[in-house]
Amino acid sequence: MKIKLLLFTLSLFSIISVAQNSVSSKISEYLENTQKVHGIPGMAAAVIKNDNILYQDYFGTGMIESLTPVSKNSMMPLFSASKLMTNVAVFKLVEEEKINITDPISKYFKDIPEEWKKVTIQNLLTHSSGIPDFIRFDMSLPHDKLLKELYKEEMYFEPGAHFQYNQTNYWFLARIIEQITGDKFADYIIRNQFNGNSEGILYSSNFKEAIPNRVIKYNYIAKRELFERNTPVGDEIGHPGNGISITMPRLIEWCQNVLKNKFLSSETHKLMLETFEYEKGPKEHFTNGWAVYKVNGNLTYGFTGGGVSGIRFFPEKDMAIIFLSNGMKTYSVHNMVINHLAGMIDKDLADENELMMNKIEEEFIEGNISAEGVFQNYKKLFAEDTEAHLNALGYKFIDNNPKYAVRLFETMVNEFPNSFNAYDSLGEAYMKIGNNKKAKTNFQKSLDLNPENKNAEDMISRLKT
Repeated sequence: MKIKLLLFTLSLFSIISVAQNSVSSKISEYLENTQKVHGIPGMAAAVIKNDNILYQDYFGTGMIESLTPVSKNSMMPLFSASKLMTNVAVFKLVEEEKINITDPISKYFKDIPEEWKKVTIQNLLTHSSGIPDFIRFDMSLPHDKLLKELYKEEMYFEPGAHFQYNQTNYWFLARIIEQITGDKFADYIIRNQFNGNSEGILYSSNFKEAIPNRVIKYNYIAKRELFERNTPVGDEIGHPGNGISITMPRLIEWCQNVLKNKFLSSETHKLMLETFEYEKGPKEHFTNGWAVYKVNGNLTYGFTGGGVSGIRFFPEKDMAIIFLSNGMKTYSVHNMVINHLAGMIDKDLADENELMMNKIEEEFIEGNISAEGVFQNYKKLFAEDTEAHLNALGYKFIDNNPKYAVRLFETMVNEFPNSFNAYDSLGEAYMKIGNNKKAKTNFQKSLDLNPENKNAEDMISRLKT
C-alpha cells in the first residue's frame, strides 16, 4: 500500500512538473517574441503563485555599451514602482499606531503654508493633495530652499478633489517616516522590509554614478534609430518615489512577503488596498497608494515605473507578476506583458479582446498589416468606440516612434473626417517628427471643426514662434 501511495505521489509530482515546464516554455517563447517585436534591450520577468516561484528568467543586455547580460545579479531600477515599498512602510507605522492616514500633515510640519494644513497623509498617498510638484523646480537647490519655493506656489486644487500624480507627496511621506522612526528613509525600508540585508538593493537617484550591476534605462531615438542612456541626476528626496534598484531574487522575496502578509496584518493590508473616492473622480482608480487594474473583471493592484517596470498583485489568485525592462523601440509594454502572463497562468484572467488587440498591434509593428488594416480590425473589436481606441494606440507610439503614430492618425483623419480630435492628434504626431508645416495645417483644421479646441489654438501659437 505504501509503495502504491509513493508511486502515485511521484506520478502526481511528475505531472505537475511537466505542466509547469510546459507553461514556463510558453512564457519564455512569448517574452522572447515580445522582446523582438518591441525592441527591448534587456528584461526580466517572474511569476509567484501560492508562495511558489512559477517562473523567473532574464533576457538581453542591461548595458548596451558593454553588452552586460541581464541576470539574477542585475539591479533593475523600479522608478515609480518604488512607491510600493514606501506605502508598506507608511502602513507599518499605521499598524503600530504611530501615525494615522487621516492625520493632517501640519501635525508633522509646523512651517507649511496655511492652505496646506488641510492636506492629510491619505492625500499624499492618493496623489490628491493638490500641493506643488517639486519636479517643476530647480532640483539642484538645497532642500530648505526648495521647500521655500514650493511654499510660495499656489495649490493646484483642494485636497481630495482630484488625482494628480506628484513626487512631492512621497518626499513628505518619507520625511514623516524619518521623523517618527529616527531613521534615514532608505535604512528604515531595508531594515524592515529586507531583514536589514542590503545585498542586491540600492537606493540612488543619480544615474550618472557608475554602480556595479545596476541596469541603465535607455531612450529610443527614432530619427537616429539608436538607444541613448537615460541618466537623470537626483538625490535622496527622489528615493521614496522612484529611487530603488533591485535584483529580481530580492524583489521576488519582497513580493512573497507581501502575499503572505509578513509586513502587515491582513486587516492593515485591507486598509491599504481600500479604494479612495476622489470628490471629482476618477472612480475605482486608486487605493491608499496602489493603482487599481481590472483584468478580465478581476481587481488587481500594483504600480509601474519609468515606462519600463511593473509589479502587480492578484490577491484573489494568491499571485504576483513582475516585469522589468530597460527601454523599448515602440511603447511601454509592462502592463500588456503582465496581463498576458496572468492569462497564461490562469484562464480566468485571459481577456480575449485584449489578446486580439495586442496581436493586431504586433502585426502592425512588424509591417504585416497597414494602419488601415488596424482600423478595420479595431472596427470589428470596438464597434462603438473605434476612433478612441485607434487614437489611444497612436499615442502609445508618439514618444518613442512617432512615425507609427502619423500612419495611425492619418488613417483616423480619413475615416473620421469630421473629428476635430483626429486632426489634433495628427498635428501632434507631425510636430513630433519635425514637420511643423503639416502640424500647423492639421491643428488649423481641428480648430475649424471645433473653435473651442484650446490645445490646437495653443499649438498654432507655439508653431508661430
